[in-house]
Amino acid sequence: MSILRNIGRGLVARLVAYAALLLGFMSLYEGFSGPNIPLGLLGGALILAGMWLLAYSRRWAGPVRRENPAPIQEDKSGDSRD
Repeated sequence: MSILRNIGRGLVARLVAYAALLLGFMSLYEGFSGPNIPLGLLGGALILAGMWLLAYSRRWAGPVRRENPAPIQEDKSGDSRD
C-alpha cells in the first residue's frame, strides 16, 4: 500500500504544480497584456511556486534505482586520432 500512496502523492503534487504553472503563465500574460501589475506579480509568484512544487515532488519520489545499470560505452565515432 505504501507504493500506491507514494505514487498518488507524487502524481497529485505534479498535477498541482502543473496547474500552478498554467495559472501563473496565464496571469502573467494577462498582467502584461493589460496594465495590471498585481496580476503580473501573482503570475510570477505562481510560476515560482509551481517550479518549486515540481522540484519538491521529484525529490519526494526518491531516486530511481536499478539493479543492473547498463555499462557506459565510449563513443568511438568522433575523432580518428584516438
